[in-house]
Amino acid sequence: MASGPFTLVQLADAVGMSEQDVCFFRDRSLLPPPRRRRGRSGDVAYHQEHVDRLLFISRALAYGFSFNDIAGLVGQNLLTCADVYRLAGKRVEKLKRLMGPDAPIAPLEHIMKKCSGVGSRSDCHILAVLSAERT
Repeated sequence: MASGPFTLVQLADAVGMSEQDVCFFRDRSLLPPPRRRRGRSGDVAYHQEHVDRLLFISRALAYGFSFNDIAGLVGQNLLTCADVYRLAGKRVEKLKRLMGPDAPIAPLEHIMKKCSGVGSRSDCHILAVLSAERT
């Protein structure tokens, strides 16, 4: 896939989302602001970093993370793998409370079992899966 620049429509199409979904994530600061195209038009332009972030958000939602959780995962407040692991553990517990002990959380628990919960963010298996760097 090309790395951009993309229009909003092209970006939404590239990640399989609606334009409204992309705007929703952008407006909640889960997506970096778009850049401006060079030249006279100065139109808004999205790039590969936007594609990557939207795919990360999609995977995080599929694993059961909330929008607040995702804001933490993409922000700077979770500094270590242990921080990410604790957040995932809290999400599992919350889902179990809300949906009962048979809640469909096996995928999240599965990636947590493969995560040591030790080291930096860059060593975190949970973030790697959400980024699709490795599984």
